[in-house]
Amino acid sequence: MKNRDFKNILKHFMRKDGSTGWLELSIKTKRDSRGNPIAYEGVARDVTERRAIELAEMEARERAEFLIDLMVHDLNNINQGMMLPLELVAQDPTLPPQHKKPIEIAVAQILRSTELIKNVKKLQMVLQQPVKLERRDLYGDVVKAADAVRRAFPNKELRLKNNIKEGDIHVVADDFLTDLFFNLLHNSMKSDKKQAVVVELEAKRNGDGKIVVSLADHGHGIPDEEKTRVLLRKRGSKGTGMGLTLVKYLVERYNGSISIHDRVPGKVSEGTTISITLQEG
Repeated sequence: MKNRDFKNILKHFMRKDGSTGWLELSIKTKRDSRGNPIAYEGVARDVTERRAIELAEMEARERAEFLIDLMVHDLNNINQGMMLPLELVAQDPTLPPQHKKPIEIAVAQILRSTELIKNVKKLQMVLQQPVKLERRDLYGDVVKAADAVRRAFPNKELRLKNNIKEGDIHVVADDFLTDLFFNLLHNSMKSDKKQAVVVELEAKRNGDGKIVVSLADHGHGIPDEEKTRVLLRKRGSKGTGMGLTLVKYLVERYNGSISIHDRVPGKVSEGTTISITLQEG
């Protein structure tokens, strides 16, 4: 204590009446011309009420995280338990044609539920982890995301056309950048019913120290009211899937911006272009 100052140190204390509370201490050392300590001055504040609120928030957060983890684990088990018998029935050659379609719909909904659970868990991680941004090669994260999407859709083909080369463009982001592009590409794969899905990805410098990345698909598009919901979506509101909500949170994490518009102006059914602006690294 003789050699350094202290600021905002929390200490548990007992009052004269026997009750306990929390003090926030700040102590500063006064020194002579040679740097030797000659006196101390300090401030002590009773922060018991504030500390009680902080501890209550921590407890509530930990309880919510536990419930999410429990929900994710149990729902995944339930989905797996439903998926296996449905897939076995769907593969039965004696299954009447009129029964096959409802089973395929049920399987698709289970897969959608599984993807939703995965994105909820990912969003929880994004909101929990501290922001530590770094310089990242855009090409590497796009390639990783595209490879992951191809594994997620083994019966479809992703034809990704892009103008990015390794080491050419860098942005300020973190490891979640791969998840950002995974969700954009995943959304394009879902919205395009064709077996071969074409996606055009273009990155360019805007001359203001920022990189604009535009991803255009040829899916069924997003109606104007849904575009607005995605961009305004907060906890508990309705929107176009958790995937784009996660993208929005990640873009905000990187101090960037996002816009959604029709690939062909005025023609929703011709596909969607999503543009994100990131800081150049």
